[in-house]
Amino acid sequence: MKKLSVIALAIAAATTGGVNAASVYDDGTTSLKIGGRVEPRMKFQDRNDEDKSDFSDESRFRVAFSGKTQITDSLTGIGHYQMEIKDGSDQTVKTKELYAGLGTAIGSFTYGQQDGAFTPIADISDIASYHSGNHIGIIDGNGDEIQNTLTYAGDFDALAVTAHYTMNSDKDTDGYGLSAVYGFDFGLDLGLGYMGNDLGRGAGSADAFTFGAGYSIENFYIGGVYVTGEGADGDKDTDFDAYEISAQYKFGKARVVGVYAYQQNDPTGAAKYDETDQFALELRYDFNKAFRVVGSYVFEQIDGGEDQLVLGARYNF
Repeated sequence: MKKLSVIALAIAAATTGGVNAASVYDDGTTSLKIGGRVEPRMKFQDRNDEDKSDFSDESRFRVAFSGKTQITDSLTGIGHYQMEIKDGSDQTVKTKELYAGLGTAIGSFTYGQQDGAFTPIADISDIASYHSGNHIGIIDGNGDEIQNTLTYAGDFDALAVTAHYTMNSDKDTDGYGLSAVYGFDFGLDLGLGYMGNDLGRGAGSADAFTFGAGYSIENFYIGGVYVTGEGADGDKDTDFDAYEISAQYKFGKARVVGVYAYQQNDPTGAAKYDETDQFALELRYDFNKAFRVVGSYVFEQIDGGEDQLVLGARYNF
């Protein structure tokens, strides 16, 4: 069976530079890695508002620090911080992740700003550089980079289990989630999860069930995620159904990615409407593990929507 290493994958992904993350200190018991990426990106789109330009700068810089220390043979201390700086006149430093905790023989327990239980399933279809992940954050409980969150991640051979609980200062606004992803040794991954959050005193709650499936064979990959529930965008009276299907084919150093995303909202007492309906096509070329260029075009299917073209480069370190 295909073994899933939850803690190892989480730390590798957290460095944002993946395999290029550098080990700057390691004395055998305590280590520190630094990784990041530089992404100059430009976006062109039609504008229904004539007062706005059809060009915007989407450039960003990320850097992450990941440390661990061996406390005992079966207990490890974990610490992680990731920040992002975007280009433009109003440049600010944004904390994307900040957490610490313990790694044990049965999994890791961490607290801070971090991904919740939905993320391992969302990653099944969130494979594009820009236009994917539309199903993330429909309700607060299935978001990522969630503040004030306790997360458990356990790895049991081919099964990865993730659970989170989010504590908020406002009464009756806490969130929670549980998911499991199983990886078969013939290239198939299956994921199932439930997430929810309270919307405040007297405001009801939101919840979502999600299912994901991904399959890879040689240079081809296809993955899909379906989410259904109630409480879209914080409205307890709005049910929703959403799905995202992504496919990728690699040839040499290049790859082509296609993504279709759809979400329909069904408010109580009102007509159903399409919140998302779009298809994206991405072309990517990796010169090596550190440097790539990307072009992505999204075809918007909703009336009044705007097609987008994103061009960019990425340097991992």
